[in-house]
Amino acid sequence: MDGYAFDPVENRWEKLASQAPVGFLGASACEMSEGKLYFWGGYCKETFDTFLSQISAMDAAREPEQYQAVFCEFMSRPIPAYGWNKEIWQFDTQTEQWHIAAQNPYPANCGAALIKDGNKVVLVEGEVKPGLRSLESKAFQFQGDGTIHPMRLPAISETNNAHEGLAGHFGARLENHYLVAGGAYFVGSQHNFSQQKLYSHKGLTKRYDDTVWLFDGKQWEAAGQLPEGIAYGTALTVGDSVILLGGERQMVALRASASD
Repeated sequence: MDGYAFDPVENRWEKLASQAPVGFLGASACEMSEGKLYFWGGYCKETFDTFLSQISAMDAAREPEQYQAVFCEFMSRPIPAYGWNKEIWQFDTQTEQWHIAAQNPYPANCGAALIKDGNKVVLVEGEVKPGLRSLESKAFQFQGDGTIHPMRLPAISETNNAHEGLAGHFGARLENHYLVAGGAYFVGSQHNFSQQKLYSHKGLTKRYDDTVWLFDGKQWEAAGQLPEGIAYGTALTVGDSVILLGGERQMVALRASASD
């Protein structure tokens, strides 16, 4: 819940006096005017901490059935039960004060791709609950009177009806187009959820995508492929190029799972 500011002149981090008002793990954020940061989505710290406390107190080897029961119950909850952040929060870097700028009318996301386009912020997909991705693309237009006007944009799934949604994907604006690349999803999770299986990713494989999608203002189209599937990094536009930094690959994730 702590916040830190980096001073590039002094080359050091300084802890902020104020704490975040809600859990922002997985949230998307950007600066819309000088010193004004806006945050969308993010998990509910209390809900997740309670779950971790439960399973951490259990011995999975000695109590496998009880452990699985607790785990499955958590993953089988409906979307609203996770309590993810539904407000759009503003942070003033000068006063270090937080306040709610607006309500988000759409399901809260974790791991959505954020693209800033002038006075507009675009959010592409992201998780709506553990293991299940959103299929929505949304825009939030910042008006001159301080209000924020939300609107839906065409979805990637309208171009590819087999699209599972993405989380942890890279997002950027390139000339007059929006670009998203990479990301991760569970193959078959959308079908399971449509069949009322709330633990939608149970037994499924997590896939790291290599597709590059471009939005021209009317529709999304697959414009290319990355050298490999990758997710959970960050992107920035430099001139007429998009640079992808960091991220996690399929091979890394499999190795981590084996070690756990």
